[in-house]
Amino acid sequence: ADIWVYDASRTLPNRFTSGYLYSGVKFYDYQGQNGNLQATFNSTNPTRMVNFSNTNIPSHEITDVLINAQHLISVPLLKAHSTGVSGVFKLHLGTINGPTYTDIHPYLYDLEKNPLVDIFKNTHIKDKTRLIVGEGLFGAKKYNAVPERWSIFGNKSPNTLFLSLDPVALDTVMQDLLHTQWPVGAMPPDDHDHLHCAFRQGLGIHEHKDKDGKYSQIDFIKVDL
Repeated sequence: ADIWVYDASRTLPNRFTSGYLYSGVKFYDYQGQNGNLQATFNSTNPTRMVNFSNTNIPSHEITDVLINAQHLISVPLLKAHSTGVSGVFKLHLGTINGPTYTDIHPYLYDLEKNPLVDIFKNTHIKDKTRLIVGEGLFGAKKYNAVPERWSIFGNKSPNTLFLSLDPVALDTVMQDLLHTQWPVGAMPPDDHDHLHCAFRQGLGIHEHKDKDGKYSQIDFIKVDL
């Protein structure tokens, strides 16, 4: 009962919620559909607000689910998106009130005042994040694509989990893999201005691999199980 799974801007489908092994887990989504609880925005806590550095974007609220939580484990998926990777930073569009974010999307490529970085810096996200688990068991070329086999993984699924305390480094590694697999696509995975912005603001390490395909600053450890 102490485990809460949420997406405050979308509906959690039955295929996602029906397979859990432990009773008592609470699922929250945008409208409380499919037997899930509703992720509400009723708190009056002043820290609930995300105030954007770009003044063209109005303030948004953090869902009560996360305001009431003590610890956060973020689970982004390995897939490309217009931001390069649909990773940790993009994930938290599911933490604020939406569901369309038409006021945010035009500024996703701002190197200095990136809204995805502003959202992550909210105390209920940045200071409650205990672990990030990048789910790369499968992987997709763009946001609405069906997962497919990856040539860089021997024409198989990636079958990989990415574990990190550094949101920028984790997004960087996943984005590099997407760009290696699909250097050209409908949603080019090399568009990642928010990672440069996050790095400049001290939220983690962003770098590009050297000519030998290695990182110099990211402590990248591969474990085969």
